[in-house]
Amino acid sequence: MRIHRSYIINIYYIKKISRDFASNFIVQLKEGTELPVSQSYINHLRSVLEF
Repeated sequence: MRIHRSYIINIYYIKKISRDFASNFIVQLKEGTELPVSQSYINHLRSVLEF
């Protein structure tokens, strides 16, 4: 799934989703990598993960 124009991730490798200080979403993968979620992809991510 695309979460940013620079990042495509496998949703089964998501460990957690949190927010940073500017209220942007950050996806943490199981191996520890943290990736930003762009504003244009957050609605699609929310609909797929149902949160």
